[in-house]
Amino acid sequence: MGRPVTAALGLALHPPPAPHLVVALSGGRDSVSLLHALVAQRAGAVSAVHVHHGLQAAADRFAAHCEAICAVWKVPLLVRQVAVTRSGDGLEADARRARYAALAEAVPPAAVLVTAHHAGDQAETVLMRVLRGTGPDGLAGMRVQGVTAHGTPVWRPWLSITPQQIAAYAQSQALVWIDDPHNEDPAFTRVWLRRHLLPQIETRYPAAQAALVRLAGLMAERAPAPETVIERQTDWGRCWPLDAAARLPEPERREALRGWLRSRLGQVPSAAMLARVEREVVRAGRGRHPALRIRGVTLRRHRQGLYATDDLLPLQPRVWSGTAWVELPGWGCFTADTAPEAPLTVRAARPGERIRPRGSAQHQRISTLMHARGVPAWLRHRVPVLACGDQVVALADWRLSDRAPAGLRWQPADGWTGSF
Repeated sequence: MGRPVTAALGLALHPPPAPHLVVALSGGRDSVSLLHALVAQRAGAVSAVHVHHGLQAAADRFAAHCEAICAVWKVPLLVRQVAVTRSGDGLEADARRARYAALAEAVPPAAVLVTAHHAGDQAETVLMRVLRGTGPDGLAGMRVQGVTAHGTPVWRPWLSITPQQIAAYAQSQALVWIDDPHNEDPAFTRVWLRRHLLPQIETRYPAAQAALVRLAGLMAERAPAPETVIERQTDWGRCWPLDAAARLPEPERREALRGWLRSRLGQVPSAAMLARVEREVVRAGRGRHPALRIRGVTLRRHRQGLYATDDLLPLQPRVWSGTAWVELPGWGCFTADTAPEAPLTVRAARPGERIRPRGSAQHQRISTLMHARGVPAWLRHRVPVLACGDQVVALADWRLSDRAPAGLRWQPADGWTGSF
C-alpha cells in the first residue's frame, strides 16, 4: 500500500504552478499530509498559513499544533487571527469568507495558495450545488487551479486523490494531526452530506463519489461559454451592464448573470439566489435603490448597471491643517497645491445639508446636486465635504469658496472614481 499511495500523492504535486507555495494549514489530517508531502519534494519553497477563527475552545490548540510541526519541518508559518462576522448566511459561509480574506493577505506575489481539498470534498461540493439548483459552471465543482474571490491564485493538487489514500499516507508517515470537532457536527451542511446523505446514496450507488468527481471533470472540460456580457467601467466603479444583457436571449442572459455573480461572490449562485437577485435588484423599478446583501457583498442597481459593493465605512471627522494632503481611511484622500490657510474640518455631508454653488444665489441640497450629477444613491452620503466652521467650502474636489485650498483634488478609495 505505502509506496503506490505515496507515489500517487507525489505525482499529483507535479508540476507546481508557482515558485513558492503557501499551504493553508488547519492542523487536520489532510492539510498536514499535504504540507509533509510538499516539504519532502520542495523544501525551502514552501511556507504555511494557519487561520485562527476563535470559534471553539480548541482553536488555540490547533494553532499551537501547526506551530509545532512547522518548527520541526523548518517551514515558515503565519498565524492569522480573524473575527468571524455573522451575516445570516450561516457559520460555515461566514467562517469561510473570513478565512479566505486572511489567506489572501498571507500569499505574496509570485506565490500560490495550496489547499488540501480532495476527491471527497469535490463530490460533496458537486452534490451540494446540485441540491441548490446550480448551473453548468457549478457542476464543474472546484478547479485544480483557480482564483479565489479575493483574486488569490489557488492550487488544489489532490482533487483526484481520495480521503482513503490521504489517510493511508498519513498513517504510513506516522503523521500527527488534530481532528476538528466541527467536522463531526451534522448542523453543518458539508458534515451532514458527508456523514449521512452520501453514505445513504452509496448503499445503492457504491461508486457515487467517483461518479460525482468524474462529472465535475467533464463539466470543467467543456468549452467555456463565450463572454457575452463584459463588465463596464463607469464613474462609480465597474458594473454589469443591464442594457447590454437585455439584448441577449433569456437563457444566455441568465447564464451570463450567473457567471458574473460567481466572480463577485466567490461561489456559484444557487437557483434561489439567482432568482432573488433578479427579483429584488435587476428588476427594481425606477426610482428605487435596491441593496441586497449576499456573502458579504452588497448588490446594488444604478440606472443600467448592477454593482457589487463592499461595506461603506463611516467617515470620522478630522481637521486638515499644516499639510497639502489629508488621508481619509476608507474614503480616499485630499491633496492640494498648498496647505489650507485656516484649519478645515473634513467630514461627511449631513442629511438635508445645503450649499450655495459658485455663481448661484440659491442654496441647494447636497443630495439634490448629487442626484443631478448622476451619483448613485449609496454614494451620496460617501462624499466628503470641507468645512470652515459651519460653512461648506468644498464638496469633494468641487471648490465652493476661496477658503478651500487651490488645486484641490480628491482621490477616492476603491469603489468609485467620480469627481465634481
